[in-house]
Amino acid sequence: MHNKSFEVSLRDIEETLELPVLAVIPYDINFLKSLANMESYITAKPNSKGSIEYKKLAATLMGEKYTPSGFMSFFGRMTPSKQEVNRELFYQRMFK
Repeated sequence: MHNKSFEVSLRDIEETLELPVLAVIPYDINFLKSLANMESYITAKPNSKGSIEYKKLAATLMGEKYTPSGFMSFFGRMTPSKQEVNRELFYQRMFK
């Protein structure tokens, strides 16, 4: 999502599907480059925002919790995004 006025909002997606959005994978040109090189995006750019979001989604779907390490992850936990809250709610409902 690029936060453009013509895009469908997360809220609209959730209301239409009647399901929470668990992840928003940010656009990254390196994703296309890794595809062209036939390698995993997560392997090629393991610390990118997109890779971390993929890892969080995968962990949630497997019933695990993914917590990235590092300085920025500390501040990320102080103000969780809507999809982080949705992942936690999903985890609680499915695996607790």
